[in-house]
Amino acid sequence: GESAEALARRMEVEMQKDAAALGCATPTCEPRVSETMPEILSMVKSLEEGQHAYAGAAIESQGSGGLDVYFRVRSFSNYGRLSRCSLDGNQAGARVEIGGGKEAPEDFALWKAAKAGEPSW
Repeated sequence: GESAEALARRMEVEMQKDAAALGCATPTCEPRVSETMPEILSMVKSLEEGQHAYAGAAIESQGSGGLDVYFRVRSFSNYGRLSRCSLDGNQAGARVEIGGGKEAPEDFALWKAAKAGEPSW
């Protein structure tokens, strides 16, 4: 019975309380997805144009006719540098189920098509 926006705001306040209790510095900017959709769409489009992202295969169960968009991990040579992890050491499917529509198991979703009844943009 609670709107997605109200739930998000309530969880945002709880997250801020938790971060403060942990002694985390207060961020100078906390963008909300619902308020920055044009910027997000522009960024995803830019990644697609640069061949760093691609639309996955249509998945029938989604019900919306939309496509998921995935980041092509191997297109970014420094991927894993911050965490000091090599893609070659990863084991596909060890943490989460390998999704359909992806070119490679390590690719991850930038944009998920809405399923029937879900909020969407």
